[in-house]
Amino acid sequence: MGMTPNPFASVGAAAQAYIDVRPNYPEAVLDSLNIDRDSVVLDVGAGTGKLTAQLAERSAHVWAVEPAADMRAAFAKALPDFPPERLLAAPGESLPVADQSVDVLTYGQSWHWLDERAAAAEAARVVRPGGLVAVLYNQLDVRQAWVHRLSRIMRSGDVHRADRPPDLRIPGHHGHMERPFTQPELLRTVWIDQLSPEQIYALGTTRSSWINNNDAGRARMRKNLTWYLAEHLKVPGDGVVGLPYQVHAWIARRQPAKTAPGGK
Repeated sequence: MGMTPNPFASVGAAAQAYIDVRPNYPEAVLDSLNIDRDSVVLDVGAGTGKLTAQLAERSAHVWAVEPAADMRAAFAKALPDFPPERLLAAPGESLPVADQSVDVLTYGQSWHWLDERAAAAEAARVVRPGGLVAVLYNQLDVRQAWVHRLSRIMRSGDVHRADRPPDLRIPGHHGHMERPFTQPELLRTVWIDQLSPEQIYALGTTRSSWINNNDAGRARMRKNLTWYLAEHLKVPGDGVVGLPYQVHAWIARRQPAKTAPGGK
């Protein structure tokens, strides 16, 4: 099973923009995970720690996994009080934790970067029976035409459809696919983030399309954003834009392991 190359491996200075303008998750989404102070929580693809910080407000046993060194450095800067031994350098397809050791396993904006089959197998290995997997997408609400156009200008590829749940099946015996988790259920939450035009420019620099672009491509994106905000939407430089978001929270529960025929 392979591992998908990390598009944020060389995020560099853009990591600060993640800290500054990438949004937090609505509390209602986190409420749905039923995390308490004793829950063991593992946040995979933690990035700069946006979701991890909110999880740590609810549980005393939160761990974070992030493969990119630049992101881990930004995480440590953003969350100086987070225990460094709990920030693990590893991909989501090879989690450095024990079998059945996790109560809640989260993927905030990260599941789509993983080899889905390998990641599902690791999730099945580390989550305790009855535990939860939560695949979260905090994304622009492109159901609104002006937001959809904005996302196209920023080349926001992380806009995911509500009719495409994560596939948590894993290969079983004789070529059959097994379902270690219940069918993921969708919790959808809408909310609005208030950003200045300059913050929206900064938000564009956190997209993989910007990070992996050349100088000419970045200049073109900035020019198009300037035109769209200032001339098309008529937003003044000192104005504020109410930017609609919707969160797709796909939540599944780990089912008990099947006992082989004749087993105990």
